[in-house]
Parts: sequence; structure tokens; C-alpha cells
Amino acid sequence: MNIRSLLLNTDLFFHRFSGEVLSREGYIVVRTPSNPDYYWGNYLLFDAPPTLDDGPRWVELFDQEITASVPVRHRAFTWDSPEGAPAAVGPFLEQGFSLSSQAGLVARHPVRSPIIAEGVTVRVLEGDDDWHKAWENQQADLPEGTNSAQHAAYLTKRMAAFRHMANRGCGAWFGAFIGDRLVGDLGLFFENSVGRFQEVETHPLFRRRGICHTLVAEASRHARQCWGVNTLVIAAERGEPAEGIYLSLGYLPTEDLKTLQQNPLTAP
Repeated sequence: MNIRSLLLNTDLFFHRFSGEVLSREGYIVVRTPSNPDYYWGNYLLFDAPPTLDDGPRWVELFDQEITASVPVRHRAFTWDSPEGAPAAVGPFLEQGFSLSSQAGLVARHPVRSPIIAEGVTVRVLEGDDDWHKAWENQQADLPEGTNSAQHAAYLTKRMAAFRHMANRGCGAWFGAFIGDRLVGDLGLFFENSVGRFQEVETHPLFRRRGICHTLVAEASRHARQCWGVNTLVIAAERGEPAEGIYLSLGYLPTEDLKTLQQNPLTAP
């Protein structure tokens, strides 16, 4: 399956490294058996948007390809339509799925921040203490209703996979520090000359100070100067504040991807 979306192609960087990516006729199976609570590490990627008749077939395929071998508590679908082509999602919504819109943004030129956070130092994480601080920062602002213990177990496995990638020279994890306190962090990984951001997070107590601007700009600069990356890709929920930050840094919107997620998993 020839994927047109740069956002989806760069997602597969991570899935090939720490999970399974299997090509089928008309769709791709992504599985992460080691982390069943990683929703977007266990999903189906289709070559076209769903039609009115696709609901039962997609659910059946998910259960055959993923639920049968990984103890997941969700179902998740996306499709290769970077231009945001119309999709018949009504039948999925009736079955309890939620629809999300994800903006894909790209920079092919040097990124400069219009806001510089005073007193903030950005650097690559180095040892266990740094990585633990990043874990704590990622865990600091959970959505309402999230099971904190379940999320902590998921996040531990996720961060271990990112650290393994960094140790293999595939990228790095960056922290924004005020003194010894980590107040923001993100991952940036690359394949050939394309880089992809992961999990951009500013601590809730330190938002609206320009930390995210500074962190993304410095990581972007590092990727160009140290790794020779000339295309940087970042994702944001459509309409959320993060999208505005990336736009202000000069990232350009190139894709409008849709996802469907059902959680908790229910019978079709």
C-alpha cells in the first residue's frame, strides 16, 4: 500500500521500531503487542475513507487482526486521505466511536521562535534522572476520566521505546529546564532527511510563557544542524492551541487527517 500522507508515513517510523506493521489488501495493520493500552500503536490504516457499508467490515477486520492477538480495550481506525476527503462516519458514531481531526504541519525551512522563554535552557536528555523527569511531565496533565495507573503503565512502556530509539541514534528527547526543573519536553526522531515530533508537553504550571515555542524551535534547529534533517513534521489536534503555536513558528498545514476511536471496546 503506497501511503500518500506524510503524517501517516512518519507514524510508521515508530511502529516499525517497537511494534509490527503488516500490509494487507487495502489496509495496513499496526500492532504493538508489548503495549496494548497504546491506542495508536494498535490500529488499522485503510487506503480510503469509510463508506456507509464499511462499519461492520472494519470492526470485524480489527477484531481479527488485533483483538485476537493483543488484549486491547479499544478499536481505532484511520485512512490515507491527507486532503480530508468526505467520509461516511455516521454508522461508526452510532456505535460509540469518536471522530477526531488531526492537522499535519510541515516545515522545510529553518524555524525561528517569535517568543523566547526567559530563563529556559533546552537540551537533549542524558540519563535516568532526566528521563524520569520527562516521564513525570508527560504524566502531569491527564485528561479528565483517565485511569492514572493504566496511563502510567502505558507511558512507562512508551517512554522506554523512545529512549531505545534515541540510544540507537534515531533521534533524541529534549527537555526545557528552568534550573534543574524540567518544565517541558518532546521527542524528535528521524529517518533519512525527514523528522517527526512526538508528545510535545509543557507542564500545566508553566504554560503561556513561551516554553513550547522555544522548545520546538530549538529542537528543530538541532535536527537541521546535527542530523541534516530538511523536512520536519508535527501533528496537532485541529483547532487546539498547539496548532496555533506551530503555525506561529512557520510550520505550514499540509494535511487534515481523520481518526475514529472506540473506547472502551464494545460489541459491534
